[in-house]
Amino acid sequence: MQINLTRRSSNDAAKLRCLAWRYTAMTEPDTSDDVCVYCGSTKALTDDHIPPKTLFPKPRPSNLITVRSCRACNEGASKDDEYFRLMISMRHDTGDHPAVKKILPTIYRSLQKPTKKGFQQALFNSMGDLDIVSGGNIYLGTAPGYDVDLRRLDRVAARITAGLYFYEFGNRVPGNLHVTAYSTSGLDNVNSDAKARVFNIFNKVTRNQPRVFGENVFAYWFQQVQGHDTMSAWVLAFYERVEFLCLVTPNEDVI
Repeated sequence: MQINLTRRSSNDAAKLRCLAWRYTAMTEPDTSDDVCVYCGSTKALTDDHIPPKTLFPKPRPSNLITVRSCRACNEGASKDDEYFRLMISMRHDTGDHPAVKKILPTIYRSLQKPTKKGFQQALFNSMGDLDIVSGGNIYLGTAPGYDVDLRRLDRVAARITAGLYFYEFGNRVPGNLHVTAYSTSGLDNVNSDAKARVFNIFNKVTRNQPRVFGENVFAYWFQQVQGHDTMSAWVLAFYERVEFLCLVTPNEDVI
């Protein structure tokens, strides 16, 4: 099965760029196991869970993936990880997932901390009645909701993919490649042709066998691009509802 990733230069590509996050390796890859998989540093290394372990209720699975990360990269991602967990667990379609039901009390307690007052206010300010539009671009009315920074979610997905790349292939993402993440929830306003290309790749990748962690808390699929072993396409799924397509390619516009 072949995945075709070709350069696209169009308004659709520009729209998708705005919805995606691109991660670029900061240094040339090091084949050593004891380097930060994100920046290549060999200083102050620690284990980083891929995906963040806070997505899993306790007791957590024993087979969670860890990769080496420097303290700066690990701590620098902690706020994004927390935002990611909150946003995907508050979605209307994940609330009935068994794992979400178990972690929500912990999430709500964390929001009561004095250090979270600024975040609480920002979340409150983002809430309101949002327009609901069908897949056929038909206005359906309004419903209570909150604004989500999709690029921030994509940034976490791209980082997870960079960690999975190391876990699966034993090397960091090469310096001449990018990890570009697309939230499938952010494609509603994209041209139908561009959306079709995204889901064409998505469907091809998910024909492979997934690796599943916890009670379907996290699953991922991946496939290398034929003839380009360092290029690959990944699908990440959280709580069986929240999905991302992530591409490891040298191209800026591949959809």
